[in-house]
Amino acid sequence: MKISESSARRGMVRFRGKELRRTAACWMLIAQLAGVSGARAAADKSTPTPSPVSTAGDPVLKAMQNEITRATAELGKAEQPPYYLSYTVYDQDFVVLVGAYGSLLTDTVAQRRFADVNMRVGLPELDNTHGQSRPSGVNSGSLPLGNDQDAIARVLWELTDREYKRAVPSLLNVRTNTAVRAEEEDKSPDFSKEKPQTHIGEVQPAASFDRAAWEGEIKRLSGVFRKYPEVYYATVMMQLQRSNARMVSSEGSAIVSPSTSARLIMEAQTRAEDGMDLLRVETFQAPAASGLPSETELIGKIEKMAADLSALATDSAMKKKDRHSRRRSGRKCCRNS
Repeated sequence: MKISESSARRGMVRFRGKELRRTAACWMLIAQLAGVSGARAAADKSTPTPSPVSTAGDPVLKAMQNEITRATAELGKAEQPPYYLSYTVYDQDFVVLVGAYGSLLTDTVAQRRFADVNMRVGLPELDNTHGQSRPSGVNSGSLPLGNDQDAIARVLWELTDREYKRAVPSLLNVRTNTAVRAEEEDKSPDFSKEKPQTHIGEVQPAASFDRAAWEGEIKRLSGVFRKYPEVYYATVMMQLQRSNARMVSSEGSAIVSPSTSARLIMEAQTRAEDGMDLLRVETFQAPAASGLPSETELIGKIEKMAADLSALATDSAMKKKDRHSRRRSGRKCCRNS
């Protein structure tokens, strides 16, 4: 049974808050964190100088290398110096377009930069991350945008200092717990020794992106759902992201990994007669917006989504009637017996 036009409007109003929360959740999921770690083992308190890597044209990488060299030397003077330290800095630029029923809900361009500071204190065989203390090995926070090396270095040191003040007490707890507990079956070390790695990926020029054209397409695609009043919630979201992950370590690793991606997500929802929410989602991903399906193909997908939801709702209603008929039949049998 199709929902009337007035009911559809009430459904849209009723679920407006839910729709906005879903959009916010999608926004938060744009940035996907990916940790990159190096490895280094040293049982003594020496602090070797990282191997020099060319930072020409990348002031952020240069600031990271300068600061990790300085921080390693500074913390090396402490009673319990770290035997491993690494910085991973993520740059993300993205465009987000979200449409619903022929209009744009979100039209945003944003940029963010954040860092992970990984630190190991103790020995590779037993350090601050042992067992349940693994979270003590990393501290994260936002970094200044732009190329001000002094500003970047200052915030990196703040994160490093905060991480060190958390790692040392964690190591003491690990040692205490290890001393009083029964011998562990797993005797593998907490850190493995690997050779330092160097890879500087080339940052490609930004692919052409006609934002105005995509705004129009998102409106048109989301407007297709207006033909299906039984679909009470529907959005079309387009995410274009350029990322660059830089990682340096106290043992000399330096890795730069740029990437680009374009993603289009179409979501539609209806409700069966028994109150069950029925959902369909289609996701497409490509290195650039030009690699996404054509508008004609996407409209075909939307029509298929709506047809699937209608079939699911009908099937759910038929099953409900069948269950109701069986219950009535069962009651009649009981009365006759």
